[in-house]
Amino acid sequence: MASPPILLPMTAADIPDMAKATAEAFLVDRQTIMKGYGGDKYDMKQETYNSAPGYITNWKVVYMKAVHSETGETMGTCAWGFRGLQPEEVPHLPGTEASKIGPEVMKKLADEKKAHAPVEEEQKVKDGIARLNNESGEDLNDWMEKMMPDGTRCMYIVGLTVVPKFQRQGVSKALLKWGTDTADRLGLWIWVHSSEGARTAYEAAGFKPIGVWSVDLDEYAPVSVPPEHDHDKSGKWGRYTITYLSYGKGRWVPE
Repeated sequence: MASPPILLPMTAADIPDMAKATAEAFLVDRQTIMKGYGGDKYDMKQETYNSAPGYITNWKVVYMKAVHSETGETMGTCAWGFRGLQPEEVPHLPGTEASKIGPEVMKKLADEKKAHAPVEEEQKVKDGIARLNNESGEDLNDWMEKMMPDGTRCMYIVGLTVVPKFQRQGVSKALLKWGTDTADRLGLWIWVHSSEGARTAYEAAGFKPIGVWSVDLDEYAPVSVPPEHDHDKSGKWGRYTITYLSYGKGRWVPE
C-alpha cells in the first residue's frame, strides 16, 4: 500500500508546473472546454498564473501541495481560505513563505503569463462566454454574501486540483482531510463552489450539497459542440451544474 502524500506549502517555484497541471485536469470539464472556443480563449493555465501568486502571499489563505512520499512529485494542490480569523489563528504549514515573492520569480511568472495571454477576436464570438461568466460570477457573489457576511468565522475552498496521472490515488482525500480536521479543531465550518467533476470527492470527504447553479451551455456556446467532445452523440454541450457544498456545523443553514 502506497504511503499517503506529504502536505507542504506551495511556493512561487511550483506555479509553472501547477499551472500546466491545472489546465490538464480541466481538459475533461465541459464548461471549461466550451469556454476555450470563445474569443477570450479561456485558459486554466493562465488563470493559475493570475491567481496563484496572490494565494501564496495572502495570510488568509493556506495554499498547499500534496507531494509523493517517494518521488517528490507534486500530486495536487488545494488553497484554503479563512474568513473572520486573526492572522495568528490561521494554521499555516511550517515553511510557508512569509514575505513577498522575489522580483526574479515575479518577472518569470509575468513572462509566462504574457506568453499565454489570449488574443482578442470578434466581440460577437465572446459575448456568450462573457454573459456566462457574468451570470455565474453573480451567483457566486450572491452565495458569498449569504454565507459570509461580516463577523462570519469559516473556511472555504479557493481551489482544488489533482494532477491527472495521480487521480484516484487518494490525493484529494488527503488534501480535504487536512481541511476538515482543521475545521473540526478550530470549530469552523467549510463551504465550496464545486465543478461537476469534483463533487463526488467533496461528498466522500463529508461535504453535503446545499445548493446548485445549473445552466444550459448551448445558450452561451460560441460554437456547436465538436465531435470529439460530443460524447453522448446529442449534438449539444448540454447542461452543466455547479454545486455548493458545506462541511460541519455553522451559522449558515440552507433554506
